[in-house]
Amino acid sequence: MRSFGSVVATGIEALCDAAFDRWHRLDFGGVIEQADLATNQHPSHANAFSYEAAAGIDLRIVVSEALRVDPTFQNFLDLGSGKGKSCNYVAWSFGFKNIVGIEFSAQLIEIAEINNKKLNTKNVTYILADAARYKIAPAPTIVYMYNPFDASILENFLSNNMEHFRTHGSVIAYVNDRHRSSLTKFGFETVYRDQTRKHSIYRLPDPAGGS
Repeated sequence: MRSFGSVVATGIEALCDAAFDRWHRLDFGGVIEQADLATNQHPSHANAFSYEAAAGIDLRIVVSEALRVDPTFQNFLDLGSGKGKSCNYVAWSFGFKNIVGIEFSAQLIEIAEINNKKLNTKNVTYILADAARYKIAPAPTIVYMYNPFDASILENFLSNNMEHFRTHGSVIAYVNDRHRSSLTKFGFETVYRDQTRKHSIYRLPDPAGGS
């Protein structure tokens, strides 16, 4: 059970998020049900979940924990980037050089790009693509997910990128980590997990036995 202090902190963070969105006239909020994502003809539609933006506090915690694994990470990849809240948040808060959002809904990418323009965010790129088939660029990367899809899509993504994770030491930062068993199935180790908030960091073990 979450502590009273944690609940209060989350509530304050939510109010700050909402105030920031209103001040800049951003569209990050709301819930878009799976049926309304305008992706019905997409082969992965049935495996996607509804859109809902992550809370700023969860994003800040999980990215901070990922940077404790390796403070030199300069690349951030958001799988299921939706309206672009997470990409814009890390651009403003963490200073990554390269930020990429992968999203299979053109409708959501259009909204995300409008949000980018309002915030004048320069180093964020959105790619219309299916995460199940996406290959990560060859550089150390924080791969972020806010439970965007089911285990079958996650496992396809992992299958296509195992060599990347072995070679580049990238980590997976997972919020609302419902399918974390898929990561352990593929040999990833848990570097960090908050049982109460349900977010975690995963990486492949160092074959040389280093930390």
